[in-house]
Amino acid sequence: MNQQQTTKATPGTGAGGPTTLYRYYDTAGALLYVGITEHPLARADSHANASTWWPKVATARFEQFPTRDEASAAEREAIRVERPLHNNLRYPLPGPKGPVGRPVVGKPINLRLGPDLQARVDAAALPGEKRAATIRRLLEKALESE
Repeated sequence: MNQQQTTKATPGTGAGGPTTLYRYYDTAGALLYVGITEHPLARADSHANASTWWPKVATARFEQFPTRDEASAAEREAIRVERPLHNNLRYPLPGPKGPVGRPVVGKPINLRLGPDLQARVDAAALPGEKRAATIRRLLEKALESE
């Protein structure tokens, strides 16, 4: 991440204390993820350790809300309108759904990896990353370099 912008929302009423709505973008300006938190730096660390899309983050924007309720409403609207690439479990997007409630983006495929290729994929996995996520990340990286 190399840029951060903060704006203040209009004060209002609702449950919870001050809450930050954040957006993460890639180098091309594509919106990767939208979320809310009361602790932006700790949440960024959490994403850095657990989110397969994190290495693509180049820019972050933060918007402060006086209450969690207001931030949550703004988050739902941002996800609905802006359609970030990597969050759609909490507030599902319309359309056909896959096995875990995510919109179906393309036709799922089954493939078998030989032992050599399986070992190479496992060696490329990030800590805690599932094999399917590793394969997806490697394919995206290979396609970006074309």
